[in-house]
Parts: sequence; C-alpha cells; structure tokens
Amino acid sequence: MKKLIQSNFIIVQTIFIIGAIFLAIGFYYIIVKAGLPYQDPTEEMLYMYHKNMYIGEHLVIIGFFIELIGIILCLFKYPKIISIICSAIGIVLSLSVFWICIPIIRYSLGWVGVISSTISLIICTLDLLTTVGEIKSGLIYSCISCLIKIVIIIFNIIHVIFDYDHNSYIYFSYLFILLLIPSVLNFFRFVSLKKRG
Repeated sequence: MKKLIQSNFIIVQTIFIIGAIFLAIGFYYIIVKAGLPYQDPTEEMLYMYHKNMYIGEHLVIIGFFIELIGIILCLFKYPKIISIICSAIGIVLSLSVFWICIPIIRYSLGWVGVISSTISLIICTLDLLTTVGEIKSGLIYSCISCLIKIVIIIFNIIHVIFDYDHNSYIYFSYLFILLLIPSVLNFFRFVSLKKRG
C-alpha cells in the first residue's frame, strides 16, 4: 500500500511539473515574445504580436487545465463521482458541438466538428461505462484512452503553434483535456484495485 501511495504521489508530481512547464512557456510567449504592444506597428509586427499572444494565452490555459487535473488527483477520495461528472460534461459538450456543426456540414470545418464530436462522444460514453463497471478490461481501455487523448492534445498544440492562421482546433484540446480526467482517474482506480487484489 505504501508503494502504491508513493507511485501515485510521483505521478501527481509529474502532472504538476508538466502543467508548470506549460504555464512557464505560455507566460514566456506572453511576456517576452509578445511583450507590450507596439506604438505604430507594421502589419508584420502586429501579426507576430497577435500570434505570440494567442499561443501564450492558450498554453497558459492548457497549463491551468493540467494543474487542475493534478489537483483533482490530489483529492482522490471520490474518483468515481469526479469521473462520472467529467464524462457527463464531455457527453453534453460533444452533443452540443455535434448539433452546432450539423448545419455547416457542407464546409470543411463542419465535417471536422461532426467527426471530432462523434469521436469524443464515443470516448465519453466508453469512459462512463468504464467508470460504472460495465467494461471488464477497464485498465487496458483506460491506458489506451489516455494515450489517444494525450496524442490528440499534443497534435492540437503543435498545430496551433505552427499554423496560427487556422486556429479553430485549439478548442478541441480543451475538450480532450476535460475528457482526459475520467481516463486518468479510472487508470489510477484500476491500478490500485489490481495491486490490492
């Protein structure tokens, strides 16, 4: 039991460090790279200012969400309730994105919204079923789910940094960070059950 608590503590510390790194890089972009707005900027200077400010703001938000995941893991007394709440919020957000994107499905952004909201709806439903115990191989699913969500988040962050002109995909990172919470909580719950049994 002592090793389990120590390993959970190391993982929570790692999550806090990753969140602090995102916050530091975000503040670096806001304070150093963007800095104060220019007095009489050229178009290129104004573009770079807005790009750096945009990247910094979103990295700070992502860092804040990662720190929030660390805080939730510290309050590990009620992981099932937190996981159910996050899964339910994810289902509601996925359905709302789906219904918003249906009217604009003939455009490329509509297809992206419908496909990503359908994927997140499936993931949220599977997370909810894993949390309530309907999926038997919950540890394997939680590992795979965490990895898929982390890869999607990293891809979206890289996409935002290198493709500022088409910046609508960053909001899917926020959704998948929210969806990461139930998977991480289920993973810890199944690991602790496996080590006890």
